[in-house]
Amino acid sequence: MRAFRWSLLSMLAAGCTGTPGPGSGDSAAPVDTGPCAGIEPALEIGEGEEEFELLEEGAPVVMVHGIQEGWHITGAIRAWQTEQVVRLNYQVEAINFGVSIVDQSYRFALVPTEDGCGGTQPDLTGFISILEITEEHDVLPYEILAYEPLLMRMELDDDHGNVLSAELEVVAALDPQDMDQGDPDGEPEEDP
Repeated sequence: MRAFRWSLLSMLAAGCTGTPGPGSGDSAAPVDTGPCAGIEPALEIGEGEEEFELLEEGAPVVMVHGIQEGWHITGAIRAWQTEQVVRLNYQVEAINFGVSIVDQSYRFALVPTEDGCGGTQPDLTGFISILEITEEHDVLPYEILAYEPLLMRMELDDDHGNVLSAELEVVAALDPQDMDQGDPDGEPEEDP
């Protein structure tokens, strides 16, 4: 019976891989020969309410007109080689104004990718605040930000000490329900 326990413990110990913890004294990580071998830790910015959709540089992102008369930008992330539970800071900067219009913090479990080497989190709501741009209460976010360049910034960390960040320049796009409120130059349409 004792030999069986030692065999079981040996098999379990041989099957464990990962990065050495702090203070382990081992500076070289074990070689991963599994399906995630060669994949470096990385963070990608996307959008999508149901699933992650990768965003490209310069892509339009919709300033969603919410049902409670607020506006938000829906972000999403895909992370590789992190713990499943992560913390995320989601920011959006209005580049031409030099101010942050979104600053949200989250803690959640990533939805694992099919290969198990990464995870995604869609439907990250970034509530827009234009108070640093104007204090006028009758000015709406789309009136100031439509077609403006924005910098989306995500920073992720986990309990294992992984810290990843990514940023992407995009363009603020109008929600379809706000499109009849003005033209792309920000000028209100004339009533006939």
